[in-house]
Amino acid sequence: MWTDNYRKNSYMSITLHYIDSNWELNNRLLMTGQFPSYEAKTGENINRFMRNFFFQISKSATEFNGDLMSCVTFFTDQGSNMLSALRNYNRLNCCAHLLNTVLRNLFDIKFLEEEEEFGMKPLEPILTLMVECKNLVKYMKSSGRNCELSKGLVQEVETRWNTRLLMFQSVHKGLPEIIQIHGEHFEKKK
Repeated sequence: MWTDNYRKNSYMSITLHYIDSNWELNNRLLMTGQFPSYEAKTGENINRFMRNFFFQISKSATEFNGDLMSCVTFFTDQGSNMLSALRNYNRLNCCAHLLNTVLRNLFDIKFLEEEEEFGMKPLEPILTLMVECKNLVKYMKSSGRNCELSKGLVQEVETRWNTRLLMFQSVHKGLPEIIQIHGEHFEKKK
C-alpha cells in the first residue's frame, strides 16, 4: 500500500514475480487500485480488497475453484495490518523491507552516538558523513544549485530502503562538480 502525497489517496498494487522456463525473473503489475478512502487500513479491509481483486481474475480461471489467493505466496512488509490481512494465506517477509529495517536500526543516530567503554565513539565518522551528506544535499536542493549539476543529488528518504546508498553515491559522483561550483571549501549553509 502507498499514499499519494498530493491528494492523500491510498492505493494498493499487486505485482506478480515468477521465473520462466529459461530461468529468467519476470515481473508483471497485476493491479493498482485506489483503496477506499472511507475505510481504515485494517487487516480485515485489506483482506476484503484483495479478495475482491482475486475473485475478479479467478472467475475466468476455473481450475482454482474461486480461491486463487490460496495458490499464491505473498511478500509484504511486516505491518500488523498486512500480517492480519494474510494470516490465512502463504505470506513471507519482503527482503527489501527487512533490509530497510536493519539499515534504519543500524544507522540510528542514538546507536551511532554511543560511547564505548573508554569514552571513544568509533562510529562518529560514519555519523558525521551521514549528517554532512544530508546537509549538503538539502542545501543544494533548497538553494536551487542542484539543477546546475549534470546529475542531481539524491536525498535520503527514510521509507525507501536504498536511498541512503543512492545519496552517498550521488554525492561521491557529484563532488567534483560541487567543488567547481562552490570552490574547494565552502561555508556551511543552515
